[in-house]
Amino acid sequence: MTPEEVWKERKPIVSHLKVFGCIGYAHILDATFKKLDEKSIKCVHMGVSEESKVYRMYDPETKKINNQL
Repeated sequence: MTPEEVWKERKPIVSHLKVFGCIGYAHILDATFKKLDEKSIKCVHMGVSEESKVYRMYDPETKKINNQL
C-alpha cells in the first residue's frame, strides 16, 4: 500500500508516466514550418528533469539531451 492510497483511499493514477528508454517524439519549437514539414523528432525517453516537470529526451542524431513538456 502506498502513502497515496492511505491518504486518498484510492490507487494513484500512473497512466501519464513513461518507461525509461522507450521511444518518444519531441516537438520542435519553430514557427516557420510549412504544412507538410516534420514537427517532431524521434528520441529516447531519459526520465523527468530534476529542475522542473519536463521530460528529458535524448536525440541520437545530434547526441544531445533535450527538455520537453
